[in-house]
Amino acid sequence: MKKDSARALELFNKACEPGVRQDCTFLGFMYENGDGVPKDLARAVALFGKACEAGDGAGCRALGYLYDRGEGVAKDVARAVALSKKACDAGDGLGCGNLGFMYIHGKGVTEDLAHGYELLKKACEGDGPDGCAQLGIAYQYGQGVTKDAAHAVALYQQACERGSAMGCSDVGGMLLLGEGIAKDLVRAAALFKQSCNAGYLYACVSLGDMYQDGDGVARNSEQAFSLFKRACDGFEESACARLGSMYSRGEAVKQDTERALALFKQVRAEVLYEQACTRGDPDACVNLGDMFWRGVGVDKDLARAAALSKQACDGGNARGCEQLKAISSALHP
Repeated sequence: MKKDSARALELFNKACEPGVRQDCTFLGFMYENGDGVPKDLARAVALFGKACEAGDGAGCRALGYLYDRGEGVAKDVARAVALSKKACDAGDGLGCGNLGFMYIHGKGVTEDLAHGYELLKKACEGDGPDGCAQLGIAYQYGQGVTKDAAHAVALYQQACERGSAMGCSDVGGMLLLGEGIAKDLVRAAALFKQSCNAGYLYACVSLGDMYQDGDGVARNSEQAFSLFKRACDGFEESACARLGSMYSRGEAVKQDTERALALFKQVRAEVLYEQACTRGDPDACVNLGDMFWRGVGVDKDLARAAALSKQACDGGNARGCEQLKAISSALHP
């Protein structure tokens, strides 16, 4: 154990015993992340619960996150909503941001875009920089507000400058697309790497996509596999889906259809890819096309596979073009 982590553990333990709520939360984060102590999600749940009961908003928010993900406890989205509301009511900006996200997407509550927007705005104006990033998403996609890519970029940048790894990743996403800001793949890759190293796993997925496609970085399937595995091990479902596709193709790893199927069943990869492909993500389109091409996790459908591969190719995805050529050869030998 590092000396600073050991000292922090000692201090937080002493403070948490008599019920200093914030220190119980800090101690919970140490156990959740395995920071200086063995990772113990059940212990983290207990500590966050103790802090939340004492009125600490951050503790309620952290506990809600675990219920939302089903980590250390049985998945319970309704409980996650209640805890996020309790966190927001206690003045925790990130809790307001999480609650706003739930209202915008109808997750555990009836969808209410206007109320979700107000909660995200409250989070952004308070101590929740992730709330600025989530508010940016609302502007990027026109969820409860008029679609405005430039304003979305400004909010993402604000979040990033205030220390939000999510915000930095979102700036990277806009640079990757050239949406609301000039396209810059090299800068996008740097921001994804920064966010990934800060523990924002979706950024690891985005960086993995860039390595897989050779966008802004040298093409490197092994590096892509490593990034997807890191994110999948952290329960980022989109990474597990991509990992399954690599096992299915035998890309950077020995082909293993059974392993691919297990990963796809675990995350319902076809649903994730369908959602992302509909939003214009060419990597998702090519991976969904691969599933229909090989009949892995879905019924084999070469025509659907070709259409998805063409969509990816038209979106500038080189793998999509290569896949379309191979499928076309199979359809018209």
